[in-house]
Amino acid sequence: MTLVVALIGGLLGAVALGALAGARRTASAYGRYLRSVNASDVSVDIPGPLMFAVKDVEHLSGTLSGVAWLGLNGEPVIDGKVDTAFQTGAIAGSLDGEFYRQDELTVLAGKLPPESSTGAIIITQNMATAFRLTVGDHMTWQFTRFKVTKSGLPEVTKSGRTPLAGPPENTTYTVAAIVDVSPALVDDFDSVDTAILPPAATAQHLNGGWQFGWASLRLRRGDADVDALQRQLRSLATAITSQKGFSNFPLTFTIRRMAIVQREAQQAIEPQAVALAVLGGLAVIALLALMAQGLAQLLARSAADAPALRAMG
Repeated sequence: MTLVVALIGGLLGAVALGALAGARRTASAYGRYLRSVNASDVSVDIPGPLMFAVKDVEHLSGTLSGVAWLGLNGEPVIDGKVDTAFQTGAIAGSLDGEFYRQDELTVLAGKLPPESSTGAIIITQNMATAFRLTVGDHMTWQFTRFKVTKSGLPEVTKSGRTPLAGPPENTTYTVAAIVDVSPALVDDFDSVDTAILPPAATAQHLNGGWQFGWASLRLRRGDADVDALQRQLRSLATAITSQKGFSNFPLTFTIRRMAIVQREAQQAIEPQAVALAVLGGLAVIALLALMAQGLAQLLARSAADAPALRAMG
């Protein structure tokens, strides 16, 4: 009887401790993940190929660090033909450390190529599935380059067309890694078929080879600094619009507040943590009830032998 009580107590105790510890780790897992990937607090949309605007946004006051990625003018080439189903943005270029030192990619297969690589490409799991690619396969992209003015804006003819700087060029890359794009969002913003080029490969497409950018910022006080950031962005947009050559190109910087999306992800995790906590609580209740009954029976049995033991001295 004593052995049975001990076994039941040990088993239920292990279940209770494991479930409660699992609940705690599950509840804190997403926060630990965000810290490990050095997640941004906000992403700012740069509506056009304005490199100086990207740099200005990256270095706004109150910013701990800023990096950016660019939407390149590229389309995948499948069986020798351009796949027009993919619009600009299907291939992103890390400009200065985005996806490497900030919002780090989660590698599912392979290994991230160095930032200095010009012949490697990174693809998301969705793209790997869509094109049936794996690490080591080759992927060809056709890039288009437009003529730009000294300010970096695309040239526009009297007919309203933007002339090309030359014929489209094909470039073949080796798939170095298959990844998930941090911060593992619960919306569809990053759940797309996407390829990513390292900074050195991106540098080859800066002159007329990209259409827009996103600057990712880490703020000194996190989400609490977003209101101040929005005021700075409005001032910056006004200053740029008033410059000569930009009067017909009014800017509006829209932001993506990552705390909102991260909160949704945390809420999606909470039911699992609650379920584990409930399981742990039920195990504790069962442990107390069964142990109380077992100990009561043991004490009752020993009490029955007490007169004989007392008579024997």
